[in-house]
Amino acid sequence: FGANPVSLRKYGLEEKTEEMNKALVSLSKKATDGKAKVAGDISSTGCLLAPMGDSTYEEIKKAYSIQAKALDEGGVDLFVLETFSSLAECLAAFDGVRAVSQRDIMVSVTVESSGKTLCGDSPESCLVALSARGAVAFGVNCSSGIESMAKIIGNLGLISNVPLISKPNAGLP
Repeated sequence: FGANPVSLRKYGLEEKTEEMNKALVSLSKKATDGKAKVAGDISSTGCLLAPMGDSTYEEIKKAYSIQAKALDEGGVDLFVLETFSSLAECLAAFDGVRAVSQRDIMVSVTVESSGKTLCGDSPESCLVALSARGAVAFGVNCSSGIESMAKIIGNLGLISNVPLISKPNAGLP
């Protein structure tokens, strides 16, 4: 989920990115005992891309490609990019994965009560951009609860050409 070099740097562990991700895949494969697919789960670094923040698209893309390469070499069956609150960062993650792997990529973003991501992206624009990139499924996770997610997924269903993902939580605390 957060085992990318940028997030691990907070703990002085960025040099262990590859080792940790390969170990995570190995543990997951062992736990499934061949009875389920193992997805490389990748999420936000928490950084904002310029001009809103200090990180560049290329820096973030590189961080995700390091994580994705380790997951791919570890033997994941597919990738899941989830809980992104910025389309720009999600695109950098998608491109980082695609730079090192041709495995399927599913994507979900998190949407605020405003109906947009924290960075102001509509779920519809995220769907269009990511399905155009090649996402095999798209959806929304976490967010503000089941009722609002049902409405978002219903609207996405009107325009989507890929399967939709809905992973609600119980709402905001």
